Order: sequence, then C-alpha cells, then structure tokens
Amino acid sequence: MNEELRALNILYILPELTVGGVETHVLALSDGMKRKGHNVIVVSNGGALVSRLKSAGIEHITLPVHRKSLLTVREMAQKVRKIVDEREIHVVHAHSRVPAWVSYFALRGSKTAFVITAHGQYAPHLGSKVMAKGDRIVCVSRMILEHMAEKLGAERDRMRVVYNGIGLEDALDEIQKRKPAEETKKELGISEGVPVIGSIGRLTLTKGYKYFIEAFRKVKETKPDARAILVGDGQMRKELQELAAEYGLENDILFTGVRTDIYDLLGIMDVYVVSSIFEGFPMGCLEAISCRVPIVATNVGGIPEMLEDKRTAFLLEPRDPVGMAEKINQIIDDPDVAGKLSDSAYQDLEQKFSRKKMIQDILDIYYESIREKKGYIGPVKGVVKQEKPRVLLTLPELRVGGVETHVIDLACGLKTKGYDPLVVSFGGKLVEKLEMNNVKHLKLPVHSKSPLMVFKNVGPMRELLADNGIELIHAHSRVPAWICYLTLASQKRKLPFITTCHSTYSVHAGSSVMIRSDMRIAVSEFVRQHMLNHFGTDPDFIQTVHNGISPELYNEEHGEIMRRKYREELGIGPETKVVGMVASLTPRKGYLHFVRAAETVLRDYGDVLFLGVGGGPQREELENQVRESGLGDRFRFLGIRGDVRDLLYLFDIFVLASSSEGLPYVILEAMCMKKAIVTTDVGGIPEALDQRKNAMLVKPGDSDALAADILELLSDPDEILRLGDEARKTVVRDFTVQKMVDKTENIYDKILN
Repeated sequence: MNEELRALNILYILPELTVGGVETHVLALSDGMKRKGHNVIVVSNGGALVSRLKSAGIEHITLPVHRKSLLTVREMAQKVRKIVDEREIHVVHAHSRVPAWVSYFALRGSKTAFVITAHGQYAPHLGSKVMAKGDRIVCVSRMILEHMAEKLGAERDRMRVVYNGIGLEDALDEIQKRKPAEETKKELGISEGVPVIGSIGRLTLTKGYKYFIEAFRKVKETKPDARAILVGDGQMRKELQELAAEYGLENDILFTGVRTDIYDLLGIMDVYVVSSIFEGFPMGCLEAISCRVPIVATNVGGIPEMLEDKRTAFLLEPRDPVGMAEKINQIIDDPDVAGKLSDSAYQDLEQKFSRKKMIQDILDIYYESIREKKGYIGPVKGVVKQEKPRVLLTLPELRVGGVETHVIDLACGLKTKGYDPLVVSFGGKLVEKLEMNNVKHLKLPVHSKSPLMVFKNVGPMRELLADNGIELIHAHSRVPAWICYLTLASQKRKLPFITTCHSTYSVHAGSSVMIRSDMRIAVSEFVRQHMLNHFGTDPDFIQTVHNGISPELYNEEHGEIMRRKYREELGIGPETKVVGMVASLTPRKGYLHFVRAAETVLRDYGDVLFLGVGGGPQREELENQVRESGLGDRFRFLGIRGDVRDLLYLFDIFVLASSSEGLPYVILEAMCMKKAIVTTDVGGIPEALDQRKNAMLVKPGDSDALAADILELLSDPDEILRLGDEARKTVVRDFTVQKMVDKTENIYDKILN
C-alpha cells in the first residue's frame, strides 16, 4: 500500500496538573506523542503545570474532571464525548479514577479506544472498578498488574506493563539549566554544607510522610544541622506541619508546596526518600536517579522492580522510621556508598527506564487497541511493527477453475506483501496450493445454495470473523457473498465488505448481493458495464481489476520436456500439429462449434490433432458428435486434468469458442505460454487481445470463421510464433498477478481509509 502515515488524535484526561508523578507522566506522554507527529489534547482541572503544556504547543482544556460528584461526572462525560466526536479522537487515555469514570461514560457506544493507566494499588471498592474497564490497561509495574487482576478482576489479556520512563536528554538539559545549588539553598534559607534530605509527591496518607518526619527526627539526633524538604501539596499538609511542629522541626522541614523547578530542588538534595506505604512506580525516583541523588525507599509496590536493595538503593519495609534514619545516615556519612548506589541506579535508568521506550510501548498499545476497536486505520506515525489488515477471502470451493485460480493468486500475492490472509471455502484439492504458500484455509459449507444452509452459516461465520480478528471481507461468488452480507447485518461491528464479479451474472434477486458490498471489483470492463447496465450500481463503487498471471510460469526448457513427454504419452507424431481447447464441457463454451471447425480443418489439413480438456455435462453429446462427424482419433477429450499449464506447452494453437466470458484465466495462461490464439471476441477477451496483433478473433457461433483462422495459422508457422510472442508481451505488460494484487490492495486502502 502506498499509504501516508496517519497521525492519531489522542486525548489525555487526569484530575489536575499540579506537581506529582501522574502529572509528570502525562506531560511526558503528551510531549512524546506530539514529537512523534500526533495531535494531543489534555483535559484536566488545570494547575501549575499547564504552562509547560502550552509552551510545548499542546492544547489544554480545563474541565472539573477531578470532582467526585456523580452529577459532575455525568456532566463531564457529555462534554468529553462532544470533544471526542468533534475532534475525531482515536484514543482516550485516562489517569486516575474520576477521569476514568468520566471517560467510561463518555465513550459508551463509541469506537474510540479507551486506555487506562493504573498508577497505584487501588482499593477494591465500587469506585475503583472502572480501572478494570479499559480496552487496554497500562500497569506501571508488574505488582500493580497482579493487584488489578486479583483485587479488581481486570482481564490479564487486556493488561500491559509499561514502566515509567524519563527523558535522559531532557533531564540533562534541565540539569545544565538549573540554578547553582548555593543559590537554591539561599532562596530556601539553607546554609552551605548542610545535609539535605528530600522527597517529592502528594501529601497523602499512602505516601507515608509521617514516617519520613519521624525518620528525620532521628537523623537530627546525630546531624543537628540537617534540613528536610517536602515538595508537593495535598490533604495531609496541615497535619504533617503540625506533626513537624510537635517534634520541634517546624524550622527544619520545609513544606515547599507545588513547585515546577524540580531539578533545582533535586540539585540540593543529598538523599532522596520514598516513605510510601503503597506505591506504583514513582516518577520522582527516576528524576532523582537522573540527578544521581542516592535513594532510600520502602520496599512496596513497583519500587522493587525499579530499585535493587544495596545495589541501586537502600530498601526497607514501610513504617520503619528507625531503619530509614539509619540508611539516610549511612549515605550521608559514606560518599563512596552514595556514589556506588547512584552510579548503578543511573546505569539501570539508561537501559530500562527511558522515556523513549515508555512512549514507544504506549504508542504500540494505542495502535493495538484502536485496531481491535475500530479495525484497520492504516499505518500510524511512529509505530514500528504495523501489521497489514487481516483480510478474509471467501469462495465456494477450491477445485479447478478461474475463480479458484484468482483467489489463490490473490491470497499468495497478499502473503508476499506482508498480509496474513485467511481463505474460507468448502475445500478441494487446490487447498494444498494455499498450504504450500503458508496461507491459512478454513473449511465452511459456503458452497451450498440452500437458503437454510446460507442462514445456518451466519453464526459460524460471525464466530470466525471474531476469532481471527478479520478487518476486511472480500467475497468471490454469490453464495459466500450472501453469507458474509447476512453475517455483517447481524452484528454491531461493521467491517469493510468487497465483492468481486467474475462473470456477467444473470439478473435476479440472488445476484443482487454482488452490489450490496461497500466496493465492487469487476474482472473486466465488460463485466463492469454489465453490472452498471443491469444492476444499477454506482460507477464510483465498481472498479475493474483484470485477472493476472505470473510471467514466471513460462519456461522454454521445461516446455520442451513437456512437449516430448505428452507427445509420447498421447502417441502424437513429431510433425503433427496440436490444436487444443481448455474449458468446461458446457454449451456456453462452444465446443460444438469447435468440433465442427475441426471437421472442416481436417478436410484440408490432415496431420493435426484436436484436444478438448475439461469435464462437464456435455461430454457424451460431444463424443457422439465427434463419432458422427467421422473424426475418429483426430479429436480427443482428455477430461479434467490437474496439469493444464504443462499441457499447454503441447498446443501449437489454443482455441476458445465461448459465447460469453469475463476475462478467462485460461486465455491469460495461453498468452503467457506464447500460444497462438484463436478465440471468440466476447466479454472481456478483446480487452487483452487485438485482432491479428496478438491473436485471431472471430464472432461467437461462427464455426466456419473459426476453421478458416485455424487453417491460416497451420499453413504459416512464422505467424504462429509471432502471435505467441506478442501475446506474451501483452501479459507481461498488462496482466500480471503483481498488477492484479497491487490494484486490489489499492482498493483495500481506499475502503479502509
């Protein structure tokens, strides 16, 4: 496909944009997705970090999506749905429970993908249930994934672990731009040479700051000049300040509130502490590591997936202020220990926790969830591994015939282009050709014309579409088309539906299904005009894609071997000319005219053998005609053969006497094999063959003209060679499988996009 890379429209929704891990995470995602070429909108109640969004050129919409009122949630859901519809949002990514409820209600009945990030271990109550309702659930640690599965019932196959990441280049840039440490300390009233212990996060119960204050009190016993800074705000601020005052630490612990100069503050810290009782995957740790600040942290949540005790940090159990104070003192007292911890942590940061990896992983999740929800939307900017659309090709059976050859060639051609097509039919001996090319085939009785069987096939077809993630249906022949049409009508999820018209269908209700598709393909312009004239289809929704043949089928060396083989097998003399026809033995194929032409030819040219290849209801009648005409052994019927392409090497002249045709494969095969062709000028045949340029064309039913052209060629071997050469040139130029597959793929592209 020659498709342009698509930009996604992404909406992030979170309570507020104040300082915190969730907020930093969303800022990083927003900026990263914008840099990859996607369109980003952030919805929140606003806050200090909105300015950073705007400076990056990212749109922010202020809505009170932080309020826990049910009425507000429903009101916000309506407003978010309006944004989703007006901006044609592809994916909504919710962070925190209230925004997730808003998004859940907003997206009901929508095909917009719904992604949720679980940043922590949510209490298992009704309010948290929404965190398990996303099309995809991003868990910031393996521990959170297990919690989501066990406590909230989230389906494991919809969850993905994506560790928070930090942009090292951005971090280095921030470090280079930050104020000198002495200047920041001066602003905060901290003296030079004084050890500083710090933490960044919301001032909430789960962050365990009570134990941080108690640990700092212990540190002060041996380091009376030490200072602590708590960066952030929250519902426990007043209580924590009162606790600090109770311990006489009101002048030693600085509650900075919300700050945006995080790297300035990290630059003055000697130890970074995480005192949490519960935790997800704290972004503050990654920021501290990027500044090479050694860490003391509780061994909870996703922290052990980020930090390794005694190698990259000191880890301890929660609610242990004494142990925390000991580890803080050890880092302050031993610069070598501090250096080893921070160096090892930085190495892990580079390898495992980069923002680049995080953004790529989440973009891949967006693509996966959108494909599942909406179907194929084309190649997306920044997605590395992009599967082609999952296509179902269906036809009645896989026995010998033009439709069968077409579908096999199309399926194999799509396979070489990176598709994984699925072919559904009632089976047949040609299934092995699909299997040889690693194309999957499933057997369903889609050949039966019984109305009862058609309806019975709807359920299995619907199940098959779902199980195989089909994103486009391409039906060949009327019965399979009806089954697909009724299946699509019976389900909510609509899929693009294409039909290929291989012949001029009789005009009745049973044939009308061929124009009930989203797009129609005709194998010749003649068939296309028939559909326009007799079925009233819109000309913009039916395109001609000629059948194609692989030029590699012809091999002169192999051909010489086959000629000798068949002459010996059939007892044909070396000088005897062979005139053959390959077609089913039915009245429409005009075999009676071929027999009459043979009778005329043999009166004037004795050393010629006529062959008929194919089976059908007319065989007995035709054999009687041969006997009555006195042709004896000079006209033989070989029946159905599986070696038609090899048998064509034997023919000096190929004949087709049909009264109607689309654009038969056997004509293209004969052209490819350099055969001189005498054929009726019916259907789509004149689209490939020109009179006396690359073939001899006669009117249908005119056995005398047919005989005259055969005789003319038998008497002119050079003309036989010239017509054969010109016929092959035409195939190579205009009628290859590659062209057929490319044009079909372009139609897929058009209907999918």
